Amino acid sequence: MRHTRQWEVLALDWDGPCVESAKVYYQSVCHLFQRAKKPEPSFAYFRDAISASVDQFHENSGITQYFTAEEARKMREAYVKRHWKKIHLTPGTRTLLRTCACLAIPVVIVSSNEREVIERKLGEYYLQRFVQKIFSSGNKKESLEKAAKRFRVPFSKMLFVEDSSEPIIAANELGVTTVAFLGGFNSQAKLLSANPAFVAQHMQDVTGLIAQR
Repeated sequence: MRHTRQWEVLALDWDGPCVESAKVYYQSVCHLFQRAKKPEPSFAYFRDAISASVDQFHENSGITQYFTAEEARKMREAYVKRHWKKIHLTPGTRTLLRTCACLAIPVVIVSSNEREVIERKLGEYYLQRFVQKIFSSGNKKESLEKAAKRFRVPFSKMLFVEDSSEPIIAANELGVTTVAFLGGFNSQAKLLSANPAFVAQHMQDVTGLIAQR
């Protein structure tokens, strides 16, 4: 007897759910504030204010009054490059990807981070073969639409793991099943306000959702 799967595509945000990068990006922001001789934001403020991207945070925080957006981006990239080894795979991510492979559930990355950055880290952990597609864009709603079209699945058959509130709200509008990941950037209160379908403290929780029949 053939069992129908509850979800047919797993979409993962990269920074937060897949890799523990919040501290490194926060420190890169502090580095910019130090260069501008401005008071550094708290980590808690940074986590909740960075829903779109680090570049957007630069603009919203006023740091682009001291540096151009391009200068800020280059300084951030240089900082991240120097501290690249501090960015580690989130515990449970490898098992989740292997579980999806065993169940023949395609995995896509939906992220505002650069494709090259994501591919490099996947390569370090030998995980490229477990990811079918990377959608690199600041518009995650559009990326989810492209993923649904690419794999010919209804939005209701997609499970999206995200650690920022705005993309969860956008995915809910499409009818995508959303999982708020608590171990990443936004606080639990902000994530819960986005009304996700599920909440995951760890990536093991996502594996449990995927494996259930």
